[in-house]
Amino acid sequence: MEALHEIARDLPPSKYDLRIIGRGWPNISGWRVTSRFVSEEELDRALDDSDVVVLPYRQYWQSGIAVRAVERGTSVVGERTEFLSVLMGDEYPGILDDGDSWAQAIELVVDRDDQVHAEYKQLVDESWRHVVAELQ
Repeated sequence: MEALHEIARDLPPSKYDLRIIGRGWPNISGWRVTSRFVSEEELDRALDDSDVVVLPYRQYWQSGIAVRAVERGTSVVGERTEFLSVLMGDEYPGILDDGDSWAQAIELVVDRDDQVHAEYKQLVDESWRHVVAELQ
């Protein structure tokens, strides 16, 4: 919750429309909260409409949201974990170490080019080529 409060405090509301989508989230000042189950289609639309997905909790990999966001070309920001480092690369500006600013990381990934997503898409495409070849 601390990260979400920091983000709302430090990002200009004129530039960012902060939204939380998912069942069980409380109201948080500065964020529009949709606290309900959303369908796969709604989630895809939300990801497509987003510049960045914030992962303010340590067990995010269980939900698959980081991979799903990257697959749809949406940046992610979260604390350094082995999973996020493998997914995005150790030098990805959206990975936070202790003391890093969530707002600064968000602004860095929103303003960067799309190279990480292009590389990820290429790796995924290549990983399926051998599967398709084996099925033929």
